Amino acid sequence: MKLTKTISIYFVLLSVLGSAQAMAAEEITKAASTIDAADEQMLNVDGQEVLSLYRHGERARLDGGVIVLHDQGANPDWPGVVRTLRRELPRYGWSTLAVALPAPDNSAQSSAQVLKAWSESVPKRIEAAIVAMGERNIFNLVLIGHGTGAAIAADYIVKNPSDRIQGLIAIGMDGSRHEDEALDGAMILRKVNRRILDLYGSRDLASVVNSAQRRERVAVSAEPGKQRQHLRAADFGKGFNQQNALQITYRQHRLEGADHHFHGYERQLLSRVAGWLRRYIGSSSIKIKRAK
Repeated sequence: MKLTKTISIYFVLLSVLGSAQAMAAEEITKAASTIDAADEQMLNVDGQEVLSLYRHGERARLDGGVIVLHDQGANPDWPGVVRTLRRELPRYGWSTLAVALPAPDNSAQSSAQVLKAWSESVPKRIEAAIVAMGERNIFNLVLIGHGTGAAIAADYIVKNPSDRIQGLIAIGMDGSRHEDEALDGAMILRKVNRRILDLYGSRDLASVVNSAQRRERVAVSAEPGKQRQHLRAADFGKGFNQQNALQITYRQHRLEGADHHFHGYERQLLSRVAGWLRRYIGSSSIKIKRAK
């Protein structure tokens, strides 16, 4: 039975990447061989089965759940960011569900091109993941996205407001200027009406590193005719203290030495993410009232 499931996972992962990404076949084989068959959970999306990988929180009292969205050309157990968080966050009281996303039509597609395609197909997968979490009585949720997965997670929150989703962790997200505001990562972040942790490595992709200042600047600015959504530590100036720190809704952190996948820096990544979740989203954190 376990062998059958492993083979099933292999072919599903292969379909995630598609034939245009055959160069990643070795990585797929490794992923399938290391996945615990018990993690496999198929989501029903418009009558089609979509692979997801679930792990239940290991503490007696759970803080909530995270839905993990991988980068383009990757899979729901991709080494580095995705594998580390989906496998290790349960030890901190968070159940995880990593969802397989569609393969790009062309491996050379830009993040914006993939985001445009995903904006039509991925929301239903996220909705199915939210339902799956709800069936396990997990309603306090955070979306974690890596690369283009972060952009589609932010886009989903903007277009599908839900009291179940309490925050967004965007890892290695491109915030470069784009002529189409709907495909501009920084502009999307500005509209996210939830807490945001923006994480990237100093050796991340050039587009991610070079757009870091813009992501922060735009995310904490106000849309025309509206009030700004986010506060950062710098907004408190000299009056910053541990009490008003809980009112911060946008925090950006650069991890020195880390690349796009945080290879070799998985422990630091996990510590930063788990700490932010505990402080701002967990059962003991202070919730900020949000419009539905």
